[in-house]
Amino acid sequence: MAIFTSTADQKVVNLHAPFRANIYTTDSRKLRMSMRLIYFLLIIVLALGACKSDRKKDNIDQVAGGLKSKMKYAHNFLLLQKNTGSELAVINALNEIPDTTFYQLNSDSEKLKSWNVIPNNCKRVVALSAPHAAMLEALGLQNRIVGISNRSYFFSSAIQKGVDSGAIAELGFGQSINKELLISLKPDLMIISGDQNVLDSYPFIIEKNIALLTINAWMENHPLGRAEWIKAFGMAFNQREKADSIFVTIEKEYDALKSRLKELHNSGPDVMINAPYKGTWFVAGGKSYMSQLIKDAGGHYLWHEDRKTGALPLDFESVYATALDADVWLNPGSMSSLNLMRETDERYVNFKAFKEHRVYNNTARVNEFGGNDYFESGLIYPNEVLADLAYIFHPEKLPGHQLKYFKRLK
Repeated sequence: MAIFTSTADQKVVNLHAPFRANIYTTDSRKLRMSMRLIYFLLIIVLALGACKSDRKKDNIDQVAGGLKSKMKYAHNFLLLQKNTGSELAVINALNEIPDTTFYQLNSDSEKLKSWNVIPNNCKRVVALSAPHAAMLEALGLQNRIVGISNRSYFFSSAIQKGVDSGAIAELGFGQSINKELLISLKPDLMIISGDQNVLDSYPFIIEKNIALLTINAWMENHPLGRAEWIKAFGMAFNQREKADSIFVTIEKEYDALKSRLKELHNSGPDVMINAPYKGTWFVAGGKSYMSQLIKDAGGHYLWHEDRKTGALPLDFESVYATALDADVWLNPGSMSSLNLMRETDERYVNFKAFKEHRVYNNTARVNEFGGNDYFESGLIYPNEVLADLAYIFHPEKLPGHQLKYFKRLK
């Protein structure tokens, strides 16, 4: 506490007071200036960080962004709309970390010519797989096919006529493909099946800057997911509206029949599938394409509780124990009659489905070369496959239906 003894003392104090105040004011201003500077620098740092973050987001968007059009059932492709145009993203989900291949669509630029740039209005197409040719045929583009793998894999009469006339060449596939013949065809586009690694089989195609489109429809586990890949073909060939229309019809028919059979899913016949191959009996996993078809057709698949999407390798005894009393037996390999089944393995006669003659194979549409339409158009039109299975399981629900892909073994 200050004690003022005189006016002089007070004056001294008063004289020093402004000085002290100035000192305090100066320090305060310096502090405020320092704080403002720190705050300003902090804002700059944060702003730069935000800009950097935005740029990072922009890079991500440039790689995988734009307006994404996801499919309803298919999980292995999508369409991207960017400022630079449309891109088709094909996803390989087989790897632990899925990878994606991006294809620029409908390019007219010679400068952009590359294996992953799909030219506008492709006129000459190599389709190594039968389902791919079937997709093109569904879009009315079968006349653009100039090369296939081998006619024995194709059911289409248009393909067979093309091979006979010389308009379509047989090339083989993979490492054994006829490179010289393929190059001589001067294709605008080559369509293949497989994962990202399949590109390693065709380095000469990449070197020639021929567009090389990988289709992974076979990875889809829902029947409508595989059919929905027709949209990818529509995107690649500027036929998107037509492809969408085809799929909408397929989906409506599939869902309508599925709804009619919904209450029968738990009470339908027990269903077993396939036959041993080289000592192993492969059956479809419970989350597979075939399991879904059987369920939607009102059948009770005996391995539906399994969580796998691929095949289950089993021994004969295991299947025997599970499926001995199955009501229906589907797709017993290459078997064409009950007599052939009996001759192949006498134990087949013990199965209930065999005894009651309820064995069906997907070989109703096989041509003289071995091409099976079940694996061709059947993958595009699961609504028709579903109708066959529904009739097999519940004939009273589809009176008058004529089996298309399946036939009853006699």
